[in-house]
Amino acid sequence: MSALLTARNKEQNYKISPENAIPEFKQVLADAQDIDTVKAAVNQLGNIVQDMIKFSLGDAAYDRATEALEVMRTECTELEEPAVYNGFVKSLKESLLKDVLGGDRREMWWKIKKSKLGLIDKKTSEASDVSEEDAQTVSTHCNDHDISADISTVPVVEIKLYMTV
Repeated sequence: MSALLTARNKEQNYKISPENAIPEFKQVLADAQDIDTVKAAVNQLGNIVQDMIKFSLGDAAYDRATEALEVMRTECTELEEPAVYNGFVKSLKESLLKDVLGGDRREMWWKIKKSKLGLIDKKTSEASDVSEEDAQTVSTHCNDHDISADISTVPVVEIKLYMTV
């Protein structure tokens, strides 16, 4: 009986640290006994990812944030809990596009899209309720416009290098 209580207390009292987020996240999920634990772990790692982005000088922490998202996506797919990940990604996208995370962070959404870390669709996980089309729409549309179109409006800058001999 006491072993059961100890196991429950261990599960309920975990804390994922920013310094060791990925291994601790994986450990919590490995020990998880219910969906509430999975949701809590995703929430904690999600908060860490948001802080990485918010306090990043430019894009300095984007690679670490992307790595954490990749692990979160993989783990949620393997646990057949895509809705937990998808909910976080939708919220993250909204925060990124509304400049809630320390200013203009649209470049981070571009990195997420490029890394194929958008929504988990039915093709990736049978447990998902997101179609491939809906997942593509979420990845490419920002505030009712297509962000891939933004690339075509970026001016091309020609750089010439001159060498003196």
